[in-house]
Amino acid sequence: MPPTKLGLVYFLEGYQLFVNRFGVSYAKELFLTARQFPAQRAKEMGLVHQVVPEDELESTVRQLAEELAEENAPLSLKGSKFIINKLAQGTLSAEDEQECRRWMARAFMSEDRKEASAAFKEKRKPRFTGR
Repeated sequence: MPPTKLGLVYFLEGYQLFVNRFGVSYAKELFLTARQFPAQRAKEMGLVHQVVPEDELESTVRQLAEELAEENAPLSLKGSKFIINKLAQGTLSAEDEQECRRWMARAFMSEDRKEASAAFKEKRKPRFTGR
């Protein structure tokens, strides 16, 4: 719920995130009007990247979850998500940058990376284990 409807002012980082991602105009529209937006408007603003009819929501989510789980190495997914989320917050601290590099090293040294290379050479689907 928008802070103005709750009598609050959010943390600086929350506002900064919206300003960086959506620009000053959209940030003001979102926070100052406290309006709720239809899904299509949220997509136009860049708040969401996909809109599906309500009756297709469950199957769309299930399909995405299956694609992520079946076709990708778990460590790579987790590390990529961590890095993207940190980058979305703005400037990386030295500690955050080190943690990002640790994720890169973990993935590179993983059994899953070796399995992916072997599967590519053998022209087959990899069998990831999350290790």
